[in-house]
Amino acid sequence: PEIISDLAEISVKLSHALYSLYHFSFSGDVYSPVKHLYTKDEGNVLSYDIKMEFLRNIAKYCMERGVAVTVS
Repeated sequence: PEIISDLAEISVKLSHALYSLYHFSFSGDVYSPVKHLYTKDEGNVLSYDIKMEFLRNIAKYCMERGVAVTVS
């Protein structure tokens, strides 16, 4: 049905948008709505707590706009 193709299309757009992030990387199939977001910290400058705070803020921002995101 149409909802499945719409979800796949949105997932592809999200994948392309996530590729452009400078301070974050992600994994997940391009057609899947499930994405795993990671902080890029090549020099290990940021503590675990700061990284988690960034990710929680992103999750909050997304949830406020109707996009289901969780930090795990």
